[in-house]
Amino acid sequence: MVRVVNTGIGDRYRLVREIGRGGMGVVWQAHDTVLDRVVAIKQVLLSEAASPAIRQDMADRMTIEARAAAKIRHSRVVSIYDVVMADGTPWIVMEYVPSKTLHDVLQEMRAQGRTMDDQQAARIGLDVLSGLSAAHRAGIIHRDIKTANILISDDDGRAVLTDFGIAQIVGNSTMTATGMLIGSMDYMAPERVNGHKAEAASDLWALGLILYSAVEGRPAFTGDTVGELFAAILNREPPPIVRAGRLGRVIEGLLVKDPTRRMTAQAAEAALSAVTGTPPPTGIGPHPTSTAALPDNKVRLPRGRPPRTRRIPVWGKIVSVGLALVLAAGLVVWFRIPPDPVQTSFPRIAWLSTAEEGAGLAVSPFQGMLAVGTRSGVVFWDLKDKKRIGETSMVDGNDALVSNLVYDRNSGILAVATHNQLQIWSANERRLIEPPLVKDESLLSVAFSPRGSVIAAIKRSVSGERWHMQRWDALKHQSLGEPIDAQYEHSSIALLGRGELLIAGENLTVYDTKTGREHTRQFRQIMRDFGEQPTVSPDGKTIAVILKMYGRSEIFLFSTETYKDIGRSGVLDEEVESLAFSRDGSMLASGGDTVRLWDTRSVEQLGPPLTRTEKKGKGRAAFSSDGKTLATLTRTGVELWDISSLG
Repeated sequence: MVRVVNTGIGDRYRLVREIGRGGMGVVWQAHDTVLDRVVAIKQVLLSEAASPAIRQDMADRMTIEARAAAKIRHSRVVSIYDVVMADGTPWIVMEYVPSKTLHDVLQEMRAQGRTMDDQQAARIGLDVLSGLSAAHRAGIIHRDIKTANILISDDDGRAVLTDFGIAQIVGNSTMTATGMLIGSMDYMAPERVNGHKAEAASDLWALGLILYSAVEGRPAFTGDTVGELFAAILNREPPPIVRAGRLGRVIEGLLVKDPTRRMTAQAAEAALSAVTGTPPPTGIGPHPTSTAALPDNKVRLPRGRPPRTRRIPVWGKIVSVGLALVLAAGLVVWFRIPPDPVQTSFPRIAWLSTAEEGAGLAVSPFQGMLAVGTRSGVVFWDLKDKKRIGETSMVDGNDALVSNLVYDRNSGILAVATHNQLQIWSANERRLIEPPLVKDESLLSVAFSPRGSVIAAIKRSVSGERWHMQRWDALKHQSLGEPIDAQYEHSSIALLGRGELLIAGENLTVYDTKTGREHTRQFRQIMRDFGEQPTVSPDGKTIAVILKMYGRSEIFLFSTETYKDIGRSGVLDEEVESLAFSRDGSMLASGGDTVRLWDTRSVEQLGPPLTRTEKKGKGRAAFSSDGKTLATLTRTGVELWDISSLG
């Protein structure tokens, strides 16, 4: 029941009735006596016993809220009109939207035994995403996206984002103490639970939770205590999605725990628009991934790694139980039970168990050594003897999951990249050469030059809206020039020559590293945002890139001398995630749900695809130095295939 009052705030606003109440304040419907219009005013609730310091802190927070939200001009964000100080407390005057909160809408539906269908939820998701994108472009992270902060308009059903009360203005950290978690715990992203700063990707995680709850009728993560809830967010996957229809893929992409691999706002926008069959809401402007810009009515697949749900295979559960029993008896046994291969067109000659999830894969150009990145470090194998070399070489840092392993073809040194560190290792001694080239930064991709020993990395800013590219002389451990500030979104990188030219994937843009600007020559753009995972052949004369569409992919080869495309694979009914050249450049391996081999001269497939023994594999592949063996990465090991018949 609303409470009706008739109280003035300042000389201009007259409170009419209470329309909403939350943990930090009360929202009132009010009348603007100067402009004769209805407005909403937010009042902070403070205990009478609150100290002056607390009152000042809350006043500062409310002022920040007003300043943050006032920067945003968007139809899916509640507009801020004014800030009035009364009795030492700021009252924020804003647009009045006759509405219900999404929380109340979902509660009513659940009381009736209903949930939202995928189209209705996708429309709300598009509205929220549009408002978020506007905020992120303004350098603002909301940090408290939840159903109670989303209004569903009574007039036209649009979703409007409100309450930037704890929003973080990027670059302003004065309001948050170290380690302090601000925001609703149910919607907190894994990186924030781990104590990292909120990013734009953290808001997208919350949107994924909202969409999940809307269509499934239950929260994705629960716990009887805060500790149990945080453990679920960090370590578990949500219950399987059964009611989401075409929206399921978007939800899975937004709920990827690693923020660097989470579905981007642009990708989510394209995917949600495809579900609704309508363009994005007005007011956000054209987006790089807008389907209206694609030729031949093709719909582009959202960028980033396809979302996957982790499930433990039956054999894995059996092994876990057996291991527990053996350890209880005081014995130590290393179980290495390989899964059964599905196809035999290329003989599988070995299965190497890493005993934990792998994410990186590389083969040394000289020593015949295989390196596998895991959650704790790097495991090395002798390819000839199929034997493990020593123990796991550990990686220090908060996040030790190795996401990229790259050998320098010239010196044989190894680059080891996690999501926030780039290290150079001595391959022979299998140890870090101090100090790391990158530390405590969001690292997306690394690559060595075909000649020389120059390494480049692409890093993402805290806001998630800027990309910076940097080069080093890996042997001298020295930086080469100033970082290049990219004008577009990039998540993968390659170098040409001795590193004079840098190629950034997703927009396939060539940069001159001497000037830091775009090069005068560019590869032909097949379509917008074309060219993921650029991969250069060992001789530096050919570059392979991936074009992704919904559920399909196509591989293109370009000449680095003429900048013209010299071949393409044709459309594949699967998503290709990675590319790797053989050492002589005659073959190309593409990795996804299956691994395929290609003749680089004709771009024709060589033999049938190698079906993964574990469908949830990482899609990584690497050739041995002689080109007779192919290594492919699964979640808990590496398969070695005999491909000598292709020689």
